[in-house]
This record gives sequence, structure tokens and C-alpha cells, in this order.
Amino acid sequence: MNISTLVGLKNNLEYSQHFYKTFRQIYPTEELVFVSYGSTDGTNSWLFNLNDPNTITFFEEEGKTFSDTYNKAIEIATKDFVVFAHNDMVVAPNFLENLEKYTHKDRAISYTTIEPPIFVDHERPGKIIKDFGTDIET
Repeated sequence: MNISTLVGLKNNLEYSQHFYKTFRQIYPTEELVFVSYGSTDGTNSWLFNLNDPNTITFFEEEGKTFSDTYNKAIEIATKDFVVFAHNDMVVAPNFLENLEKYTHKDRAISYTTIEPPIFVDHERPGKIIKDFGTDIET
């Protein structure tokens, strides 16, 4: 595929590791880009020790903005297209395949997210509220 999956990180190591594990179960060889600025919970150490030739990592102790994080991820990605993801997501099978169907150099596309009821007040297009459980595993 010609898509880099970009994930900005700042702490929440447990979520980052879960995202990585579940993403790799579906996409063992697709490009994954992690960028962390200012993490203090072991995230940067985990990235340093991540031995995965299909993952590009960048981290600094200095904190930077959300925009800085994703701009850096775009800069170091190697594919022609990128998808912005978050470490609290669980990617479903065919996620990248369905995005790739619609990629074009003159088109921006989005995807639907399903989020728990605690985010009911954060309205935006393409978002569904559904309760799937109480923790990262459920």
C-alpha cells in the first residue's frame, strides 16, 4: 500500500502499545510512523527499543504542539499518502484498503470513528457514539 499511518504520541504508553499491537495484527508490514514530543512515561524509551523495520519513530524530550507532532510525522513518512491516527484507536480490518480505494493526489478523505459516550459532546462529522466497554481491551 502507498499509505503511511501517522500517530502522534504524548504519554499514554499503554494505549500506544495497544495501538501498535492491534495495528500490527492486521498490518504486519505497512508503514507506521510514531512521533513523540515531551513524553515522560516511558514512551520515548519504548520507541527507542521498538525493533520494527516497518515503523519509523521520532522522539524528543522537549514538548511541542499537536501540529508540530503531525508535521514531523508527515516529514519522515515515506509513502505518497498519509492517514492521521491516534494511539487510542483500534483499527478495523480493511481500514487501509478502504482508504486506499479513494486516495488521489487532489482529494482529502476522512473516515468514521466510533467513540464512547464520554465524548458525546465532541460533535464532528463522521463520528458515531457507541459503548463497547469500559477499558482498552473491551
